[in-house]
Amino acid sequence: TIAEAIILLDRLSGTIIDKAGTYRDQVIDGNLVIRSSGVVLENVTVKGQIYVTPGVGNGELHLQGVEGSGTLHINGGGVNSIYLANSKFKHVIVNKLGGKVRVVLTKQTTIEQLVAEHDAIIELTEDTLIESLAYLQGAAGSEFKGKGSIKKLINEAGITLPDIYKHLAEADHRTETDTGGGSSMTPSSPRPSSS
Repeated sequence: TIAEAIILLDRLSGTIIDKAGTYRDQVIDGNLVIRSSGVVLENVTVKGQIYVTPGVGNGELHLQGVEGSGTLHINGGGVNSIYLANSKFKHVIVNKLGGKVRVVLTKQTTIEQLVAEHDAIIELTEDTLIESLAYLQGAAGSEFKGKGSIKKLINEAGITLPDIYKHLAEADHRTETDTGGGSSMTPSSPRPSSS
């Protein structure tokens, strides 16, 4: 029925923020959808997905002390836009169509996996960590700046890296490199069998 469909859509969308302002000290059990610029989240835990929608436009968004157990989907924002401070995320996907989005990590922010699917500017301060960073082919023209730590890098887009990160990339831009003392492999390499 229509009523059941509305209830299902409401559960899928979760909490919606569509007005600028500061939102603090909350635990959100489901998804969070941010549809406005000028939003500041402070000390917020999100147990579902976080969606930064195109409704953010080229405006700013500040996530301070935010912990996300799902994926942070960045589909909105501009070149002076998304700031992650003292936050922790499992997965971040930057997939804004129609222009660059800038994502700045500061103050001990950690991300297990960040994937840039489209044009993005990623910046890290010294006290930040990305376990695995990937610039996919659609992210050609992206930029990377900073001094934070990266353990694995996939550079399919062939972006220019600062000197301190050049050791992570090999001549083949599709190479994944593990700097934690592990092995390197290319996606086309067969895995050795364990016997």
